Formats: sequence, structure tokens, C-alpha cells
Amino acid sequence: MKKILILGTASLVLLIFATFTANAQIEKGSWGGGLNLGAQKGFGPQSYPMGIGFEALLSYKLSRNLTLTGVGGYRPIREKLSDNNISSTKLAFSDLLVEYDIAKLSNMTPFLAAGGGLYSVGFITANADRLQLAAEGAFGFGIRSFIGPQMAFKLAVMNKITADGIREDKQKSYLTSTLGLTYYFNNKTALDDENLFTNEDIEDLPIEGDLAATPSQLVEYSRNLDSNEDFQALLNSENPPEEIQEYKKLQERVNKLIELISQKDMEISDLKHSILGEDATSSDYANYDSDSNAQVEFTYAYEDGLYKFYSRRYDDAIEVFSSLIQNYPNHYLIGNCNYWLGEAYFSIGDFSQSIMSLDQVLADAGAIKRDDALYMMGRSYKELGQLDKAREAFGRVINEYPKSEFVSKSLEVLSNLR
Repeated sequence: MKKILILGTASLVLLIFATFTANAQIEKGSWGGGLNLGAQKGFGPQSYPMGIGFEALLSYKLSRNLTLTGVGGYRPIREKLSDNNISSTKLAFSDLLVEYDIAKLSNMTPFLAAGGGLYSVGFITANADRLQLAAEGAFGFGIRSFIGPQMAFKLAVMNKITADGIREDKQKSYLTSTLGLTYYFNNKTALDDENLFTNEDIEDLPIEGDLAATPSQLVEYSRNLDSNEDFQALLNSENPPEEIQEYKKLQERVNKLIELISQKDMEISDLKHSILGEDATSSDYANYDSDSNAQVEFTYAYEDGLYKFYSRRYDDAIEVFSSLIQNYPNHYLIGNCNYWLGEAYFSIGDFSQSIMSLDQVLADAGAIKRDDALYMMGRSYKELGQLDKAREAFGRVINEYPKSEFVSKSLEVLSNLR
């Protein structure tokens, strides 16, 4: 009963803790090191008081869902004997754990953990000290969540089963709960990862968090500042205040975002022209734009979806493009909507859903981004571990689109697939 109560309390703490943390994730290939404090209580034939301990950890992100973690430290396993003496550990323990991320939620990453190791026990009794080495198996769950670009809280609850206790009818297991900080030395941000659809300027763009205003609102705000003489005097001074220096940095970021949206707007116009043909007359355009309000609404929504995608607001982008697909099923850019929807799902780690969206692009004979979609589908299958299907997708890029810019990328990925 006590064990259930402790597990229930720990689960409640996990949920409360998750409420106050930030949205982040660990990227593949990241190393982490950290320190944890915790408490543990034994369960077995005797009475076991609570013990307090600490541990250090070193972790490596094997894949999007798997992390290998080595843990070592001092963790007392206390036992109250019949003569009221307390026996406890004196030395260190060491475990090797595999952690599996079961979901990537908006503000936390819950995981399951399993592994095992050794602990060295020095029993302190009234007569003498006795040292022994024992094995243990471990399983449990926890959450991690970033509080900065490279720093994360980690809270875990583990049940450790002692081989010595099972063999000699001693302490069978002990339950541990730990809380600590982990620093990731080379954690990659979403913009550092390979992004097929982002040019070099956008990869270098230091976007942090969501932008509250749309590009047009930012432009209008900038124009108002440009017409303010006092502000311009500060802006052009030799030693501008710190706030003005920050404004200049922000303005550079805004300009790049606006440039990106403008490029995507031009993409829409070019696609429209290509569909109507080089010899299109004014009446053709008039017929095409007969439902001008719907066209304007679609264009603004499509542009908004791209803006949210490049602002890394992937869930919002998914909502926009899903709505466009539902409301404008026959629009000539519906293939593009499915494509960006697939890319957004890929960015949040939902590779199966990404494949489903990209498959809709391939089903559209008139879709422009078919080679893009095939390459992206190959990457999705690769992340899911379905290497045969990944090879097939990359092979189709090479065979069906020999002049595509993604042929060299496909060849490179294929050469690294085992």
C-alpha cells in the first residue's frame, strides 16, 4: 500500500512539474551530463526508513526516442534491524539505463526507463561493518523538460529490484524518486537540423519563441518608427543605448522573415501563372478569379501557414494547412498544402502522419512538389526504421526525377543506409 501511495504521489508531482516547464526536445547525437538529488525507500520483510542520496549521470541521445544513460552515485538503502540498529549502504552504485520517449507533448517529454547495474553495500551494525557487492535491475518512468536552450529538468521514479534480496529473503526492492538538472553539451535546435525546405539565411535566423505580430503589422510598426525624428537620432548616434542595439538585431530578424513570406507569396503567383499558361488572356484570369474573396482568403491562410511553419509553430501550421485541405479540396495548391502538412508533422516527430500527408502529394498527378515529397517520405521511413521503404523512396527520386536537386541528397542518404 505504501508503495502505491509513493507511486501515486510521484505521478502527481510529475504532472504538476510538467505544467511549469517549457517546450523543447533533445536532438539525436546530443551528449548530456547532470546531477540529481533523490530519496528512496526499501520494501521487504523488515522496516525500511527513507534514505536520501545523490547521483551523477552521462547520457547520449541514440535516436529521436532512445537515450542511453549511465548513472552513478551514493544512495543509502536503509534497514531497521530487530535490535533497532540501522544498517545502510556506505559505497556507490552504478546503473546503465535505456530511456524511451513515449510522447513529445507541448511542454514535456515523458519516458520509460529500464536497465540494471551494481551497488556496493556496507552494512553498519553494532558489532562490525560488512561489505558486499550486489546486482540490481531497474525500471520506471519520468519526464524531462527544458528550462533553457541546453538545460533541462529531469524527474524520474524508478523501482530497483535487488538480486541479493531475492536470493536471501532480504530487502526485495527499493523505490527511488529523483529530481535534477541535465546540461546538453551539443544539443541541436530545430534550425540546426537538416531542413530541406529552409535556405541558409533562414537556418541562421535566431528565432526564439512565437512572434505576436504578422509581417504586415511589423512592417507598419517599423514605418512608424522610421518617421519618428527622435528615434532616428538615437538610431544613428555613435553610441546608441542598449535598447536601440537590441532593436537593430530584432529588425534584421523581422526583415528576413518578411523576405521569406514575400518569396512564398511570389511562389503562389508563379504557380498560378504556370497553371493558366503563357498565352492566358485577361478573360482567363477573370474567370480564374471569379470567386475573388475565396482566392484572397486562401492566399492569406496559405501565407499564414507558411509563416507559422517557419516560426517553428508546427502545431499551428498543421491546423492551418489541415483547414485549407478541408475547405478547398479542389484548389490547385492543395498538393502544396499536403506537402507542408507532411513537413510540419515530420518536424514534431509524427513520421507516420507525415508519410500519409506526403502520400497525398504523390497521388496528385499535377502536384509540383512530387520529388520533394518522395525525398521527405524517404526520410520519414528512415526515422521509423523501415529502411527498405526508405530505399524505395530515395530510389524513386533518382529514377523518376533525374534532374531533381534531391538526387544528390538521395544518393548520399542511400550510401549511409545499412
